[in-house]
Amino acid sequence: MNVKPFRDDNAVKIAAFVFAFTDKIGHEALMLLRSAHEAGKLSRFTKVQVASAVTVKVGPGAPSSFEEDDLAGVSFEGYQDDGQLALVLQVRDNLMYVQIVNYSSWDEDFNLLQEIFDECFSIVGALPNLQSISIEYLDEFDVIDPSKDWVGELFSKSSPLTPDFIFETNGFWHSHNGFIRDGVLTKLNLEHVTGEDGTHKALLLNQVRLMDASDFSLNDDKASCYAEFDALHGLHIECVKSILTDKMCEIVGLI
Repeated sequence: MNVKPFRDDNAVKIAAFVFAFTDKIGHEALMLLRSAHEAGKLSRFTKVQVASAVTVKVGPGAPSSFEEDDLAGVSFEGYQDDGQLALVLQVRDNLMYVQIVNYSSWDEDFNLLQEIFDECFSIVGALPNLQSISIEYLDEFDVIDPSKDWVGELFSKSSPLTPDFIFETNGFWHSHNGFIRDGVLTKLNLEHVTGEDGTHKALLLNQVRLMDASDFSLNDDKASCYAEFDALHGLHIECVKSILTDKMCEIVGLI
C-alpha cells in the first residue's frame, strides 16, 4: 500500500479525554494539586507548568482596571525514558483533561486515564457540576508517494463522511464536517498536509462530545462518567470504521 499508519499498526498519535464543568475550577483546587505534586503525588508527571491570566475590566464612565491571577491553571507532564512527552494532565478554567501521547490500546489506556483522574479527584475534593464529556483522537498516516493514488487506499469512497473532492485532487486539502445524534456531537477533520520533515501526512481528527452531561456527577458516581468515555469511544470507532477502507481497518486492528 502507498499509505500506512505512522507507527506500525497504530495510527493514534494523541488521545484526549475531557471533563467540562458548568463553573471554573477554583483557585484552591489548583493550589491543592500543585502542593500534592510537590509532596510526591501524581508521580507519573515529572514537570509542572503554571498558567497565569490577566483580566481587564471596562465600565462606562470608569477607568479600566486589571486583575492578575498568577495561578489560573496548572499542567502536569509525564515523559518516556527517551525524553518524549507521554502524558498530560491539565486543569484550567472549567476544564480538566488527560492527554495520552504514547497511546497503545483502549483497554490499557482506559485504565490509565481512570487512575489519573481518580488521583486528581482525591486531591481536589468536590467539583462543580458537569457540562459535557468528550474524547478526541488524532490519527496520523504516512503517505509514501503522494503522486500515486493513496487517498483511495486510506479512505472509503462510499462513506458519507468522505467528500468527493479529496479523491479528485493531488494537492493538499482540508475537510471538516460533523453531525449530532442522540445528544452527541461528532466533529470530524480530514487533512492532507506536510510534516515538519517535509513528508506527506494524512490526518484524521475526530471529537465526540456528549453535549449535556448534567445527569452525570463526578462527586457521586465516577463510574458512570468513566462509562460514558467508553460509550463515546465506541461511537468514535464506529465513525472511523465508516471512513477508512476495509484494508486499512484491518491493518489498524478495527476488524
